[in-house]
Amino acid sequence: MEAHQDCVLVGSWAQIMEVDRLVERFHRHPVDESTLRYQLLFNNPFVHSSVLLRRSALQQVGGYTTDPARQPPEDYELWSRLSRMGSVANVGQVLLVYREIPGSMSRVGPSPFRSRLITICAENIAAAAGLPSDDPSVQAIAALTHGDASSLQPPPDFARMQEILLQAIDSLASGEALTPLRQDALARVQAMKGAWMVRASPAYELLHTAGPFRNLAKRVWRMARWLRGPQ
Repeated sequence: MEAHQDCVLVGSWAQIMEVDRLVERFHRHPVDESTLRYQLLFNNPFVHSSVLLRRSALQQVGGYTTDPARQPPEDYELWSRLSRMGSVANVGQVLLVYREIPGSMSRVGPSPFRSRLITICAENIAAAAGLPSDDPSVQAIAALTHGDASSLQPPPDFARMQEILLQAIDSLASGEALTPLRQDALARVQAMKGAWMVRASPAYELLHTAGPFRNLAKRVWRMARWLRGPQ
């Protein structure tokens, strides 16, 4: 932080402890800023307990939200606001042990956590793309990213969703850094489209919960990226 005065937030990698057992699993979030900012559009790419914040920036944005409609996830909400003020980073070293609890709010069942996560995700995409956060296609990207298709009527405009993500990426990176982010965005939208088509089929009755829908979208997304291959 002393060497990078423009940096307002820095985290690190972490090894995972499952309750009381240290396991060979790790949080290794991106360390290059373009990818980090891209992932921050959708979710939290920082290990909360590893994070160091610049005090002046924290005071300027007002600290953690106390608005019940915006927390949890108050960490992701704060990182999102801070990222609009300065540089963000991760140190590519395991400097922390992170304990996972099976019954935590972000891991089990329907919860207000998910709806708030969608709200913050939509705000991030809208800010990067220069659009209002209530734009229907912005809302569709955020909702489908987090497995909530039930609120989307009429069917999403996937072509416009793709344009919005590419527009957002142009504000986050330049040069060669754009290529992998664009590839990911195209695969992401194709995965959402594929999952939506499954939802419209009779087979959806077997996949009616958010978890299976989200997992299906992830599998289609990975397959789309594999099929595209190196560009």
